[in-house]
Amino acid sequence: MANRVMLDGVHGQILQGLDIRGQSNCIVLTNCSDIRIANCQLHKAGGASVYLDHCDGITVEDNTIFGSGYNDPQGRPEHHGDDVVACRDSKNVTIQRNVLGDSAHECISLLSCAGTLIVRGNRFQTPTYGSLLTIKNGTNGVIVEDNQFAGSPDVTRSPRSHQVHHRAAQISGTGHKFRGNTIRACGGGYKLSSGTGQVCNNCTFDDETFLDFIISGRDGEGNPVRAIEMQAGSGVGSLNGNRFTRCKVFGAAELLHLAMVGLPSDLAQNAWIDCEFGGGTFYVTGQAISRAEDLNGKGACSGNRTLSVPPSPGPTPPPTPGTPTLTAITPASAAAGDVVTFSGSSFGTAGVFVIWSVPNGLLRRDALMATDTKATASVPVEAVTGPVFLRRKDGAGATNSLPLTVGAAPPPPPPPPHSRAVT
Repeated sequence: MANRVMLDGVHGQILQGLDIRGQSNCIVLTNCSDIRIANCQLHKAGGASVYLDHCDGITVEDNTIFGSGYNDPQGRPEHHGDDVVACRDSKNVTIQRNVLGDSAHECISLLSCAGTLIVRGNRFQTPTYGSLLTIKNGTNGVIVEDNQFAGSPDVTRSPRSHQVHHRAAQISGTGHKFRGNTIRACGGGYKLSSGTGQVCNNCTFDDETFLDFIISGRDGEGNPVRAIEMQAGSGVGSLNGNRFTRCKVFGAAELLHLAMVGLPSDLAQNAWIDCEFGGGTFYVTGQAISRAEDLNGKGACSGNRTLSVPPSPGPTPPPTPGTPTLTAITPASAAAGDVVTFSGSSFGTAGVFVIWSVPNGLLRRDALMATDTKATASVPVEAVTGPVFLRRKDGAGATNSLPLTVGAAPPPPPPPPHSRAVT
C-alpha cells in the first residue's frame, strides 16, 4: 500500500497500479502536465481522492476511486467540498472508465477549467452527498458521454453532510455535449442553472436516459425530485439554445421543471425534440403543460410524446469487438473463501482484477487465474452481496457487472474426538 502522492511542476509521468487508502488527499497534482493516473485503487481519502490544480494534459482512467472526506472519527465522509476527483483551474483533462463514489461532496467537479475536457465511460455510484458531476465557474465545452450515473433507492440512509443524495449533474457554462448517458435512481437528474456570473447556453443532450428516480423523496435542496431542471438564479444570467434530442425521461416527481422568472420565452429559446416522457408531472413557468405533447409547437419543440410505461430498451446490441464482457458468474451464490468462475470475452492476456462489493464501497483483488474468456477468484472475507465486475490489468477497460450473492462462510468442522491408547 502506497503513501499519498504530491507532485508540483512535474511533466510526463505515469502513476499506475497504486493502492492508497486513508490519506488526507490520495493524489495531488499542482502545476503538472502530461500525467496519466491509471489502474489505481484510491479509497477513503481524508480530503479529495484526486486533486488537480493548474494542471494541463492530465488523464485519469481505469481507476477505482471510492471515498472522499473521511476525516470523521467514525469513518464517515463529512467535509463539504471534498470531491472524489476535483479539477481546479486546469485544462485538457480526460476522466474515463473509472468507478467512483462515496463522496462527501461531488464525485467529479470541473471548476474554472478549459481546453479539451472529457468525462467518458465512467460508472458513478452512490452513496454520494453532492452531485455526481458538477460543471461550473466558467468551464465550457465539456464532452460527457456513455457514463452510468447510478443512485441508491434510499435517499436518507446515512447522517452525512448533505443528508440526501443529490442529482446526477449540475451544469453551468456553454457548449457542453452530453450523449448516451444513463441516469438511474439518483436524487435528481440534470440541473441547468444560471445566476450571478453563470450562464448555461447552447448545450446539447442527445440519447440520454433518465429512469427510476426517488419519486416520493426530496432532492438536496428540499424540492421534489426532478429529472430535468432549468433554473434561473439571482442576478444576470441566461439559459438559451439548449437542446434535448431523443431523450427518455421516466419516473420522477417532476419530469421537466422550468422556472426561469425574468428570462424571456424559455420554451422559445430551448428545445425538446423527439423525447419520450412518462410517470411524472411537468412544471413550466407561465405555460399550461400537463403532458409531453403540450411541448410541441412551442419554439423549436417537436415530436415529443407521453408513454404510460418506459419503452422497452430492445435487444442489447452486441459488444464492440475487444470490449471486455462478463456473461456469467458461477455459482451465483457463494461464501467467503469459495472460488467462483467468471465467464465472458475479451478479458485479455495480461490478467484481470476482480472488483467486489464491500460494505463501504468496492474492493479490488487479483484473480487466481485468467484467460481471454474465463477467470477464477476466491471470494474475500470483506465481500457482501452486490455487483461484481472485472477490470483488465492492461488498462483496456472494465466489464459490465453481474450480481453475486455472498453468504456466511460455513462454520469449521468440529475437532475430532480425543482418543486414548489402550495399554
